[in-house]
Amino acid sequence: MIHSIAAKPVGKPTVAIKVTNAALAEASNGDIILRGLIDPSSLCSLQVDLTYQRGVQGRKHIRGIMGGIPGRGGVPDIELGMRGHSYTEAGDDFFLHDPVYIIDGLQRTTAALEVLSSGVQPRIGAMIHFDTLSKWERERFEVLNMNRSPVAANILIRNLEDENKAIKLMRSLSKSPVFVLSDKVCWQQKMKRSELIHAQTMLKVVATLHSRWVGHSSGSCTKLADTVERRVYDEIGQVSMWQNIKTFFELVDKCWGIRTIQYSNKASYMKGGFLKVLARVLADHQDFWSKNALVISTDLTRKIGLFAIHDNHVAYLCGAAGKAQSQLYQLLVEHINSGKRTRRLAPFDRVVPVVEEDDDEQSDAA
Repeated sequence: MIHSIAAKPVGKPTVAIKVTNAALAEASNGDIILRGLIDPSSLCSLQVDLTYQRGVQGRKHIRGIMGGIPGRGGVPDIELGMRGHSYTEAGDDFFLHDPVYIIDGLQRTTAALEVLSSGVQPRIGAMIHFDTLSKWERERFEVLNMNRSPVAANILIRNLEDENKAIKLMRSLSKSPVFVLSDKVCWQQKMKRSELIHAQTMLKVVATLHSRWVGHSSGSCTKLADTVERRVYDEIGQVSMWQNIKTFFELVDKCWGIRTIQYSNKASYMKGGFLKVLARVLADHQDFWSKNALVISTDLTRKIGLFAIHDNHVAYLCGAAGKAQSQLYQLLVEHINSGKRTRRLAPFDRVVPVVEEDDDEQSDAA
C-alpha cells in the first residue's frame, strides 16, 4: 500500500515541521528562503493543496523513486511553501509553526514515507518559501512543471553502458557498419528522423529472443538490462549474443527491408509490438536454433517474408499491445505452418513469456 499525504484545510498544523541542518538564504529574486533537510518525523505533516497538485502517481512510479532515495546523491530537493512566517530556531534546526504545503515534490515525499515505513531514515532536502498563498504556489508549480519531461528509457539504458556488458555490446553493434540498423537506434531523449527504433525496444527484443535464458522478466528497463547481462551475455557469451541480434534484424531486412525505409511510422514491421512477437516466435521453437545460435534456414526466411505484414488488420496488431500481440503471435505461427503436413514448427518443451508490457513504453514512430 502506498502511503498518501491527505489534503488538509488551512490552519495551524498539529505539530511544527522540523528542518535540520538548516539556514536562511537569499533567493535570486531577493526573497528570504530556508534550506535544509526535512526531519523524517515531519514528512507526514506536510500538506497538499489539490487545487493545483496532480495527486500521487501510480505504485510503479513511486517505487522507482524509492530506489533513488537511499543511493548516493539521493533525490532532488523538494520545494515547499509556508503560509505564514512563524518559526523558531534551535541551533541548526528550524521549527515551522504555520501550515507548510508541498509545491514541487509530492511524489518524492510519498516515496520517502514509503522508505521510512521500511525502517530506513530518508534524507530529503527542501527549499521553503515564506508567506505563500495558494495562487502563488500554483503559479510556481506550473513554472516548475511546464517544461519538465521524464527522462527517456533510452537514456537510462545508455547510461548503463560502462557497467553493463550487454548494453555495451548492443550500443557497439548499433553503431557497427555490419549491422542493418547501424546508426538507426535511438539512444537519446527523442528519436531522430533517420532512426527507426528505440534502445528500449531493442533491449526488449533481445530479452525476448533469448527467453530460454532470461525466463520471465518485468519491471524497469534497468532491471531488464541487468537480467540480460547476467543470463544472456554471461551464459552464452559475447560472440553468440552479438551474432543472434545481428541475425534477427537481418531476417527482418531480408523479409521486408530495413535499409530502404525512409519513414519508420510507415513500416509496421519495425514497431516494437511486431518485433517482440517475431522474437518470441523464434525463441519458442527449436527450428530456429542450433544450441545457443539463432539459425534461420532459407526456406523459413522465405515463408516468414510472405506473411501479410501490410494487411490493415495485421498492421493494426503490430502497433497494439496486450491481447493483440497474442493474436499476432498466433497468426504468424499459423502462417509459417500453413500448407505443411510435416515439419511444422516444433516448440521447446517449456515456453516462457519474457517481457511484460510497460504502460510507459515509447512508441517507435519518429
